Amino acid sequence: MTTYTLTQRPANYPHSQIVAQTPVKTVSAIFSGPDATTYKGSAIATSNVFELISLPAGALVIAVAYKVTTVEGATCTFGIGDGSGTSGFASAIDGNTSADAQSFNATTTPTYGVMKYYAAADTVDLILTTGTAATVVVKISVTYILTAPVVA
Repeated sequence: MTTYTLTQRPANYPHSQIVAQTPVKTVSAIFSGPDATTYKGSAIATSNVFELISLPAGALVIAVAYKVTTVEGATCTFGIGDGSGTSGFASAIDGNTSADAQSFNATTTPTYGVMKYYAAADTVDLILTTGTAATVVVKISVTYILTAPVVA
């Protein structure tokens, strides 16, 4: 068996290599309880789902980061997930704790595990699970690798 390095390949080598530019993406969104209430036209209720970040087909989500930047001041818990699981990335997030957090860290393993692959396009969503979300503001970032083949 002959092994060729990339610089030693014969001209008729059976495949080529394409390097995609910036396949790692980080997309951020801000959920604002006051803005969501205005958009909805009424108070946010438990089980209301807000689609925040679009994911293309072929996305491999590495992590979801979030931070409550304006606390609710009353009972408020929410989850971050997608169309197949509303709290798949993070559940029971306290709307009154403003620490930076990740979907996967030393003490938390989310329902989806370390990463999740999307064969079809989807969205990362926020769902209110208990209490109210009249004043809460949450920043959310999703980091993913676009794994779909790049063909010129």
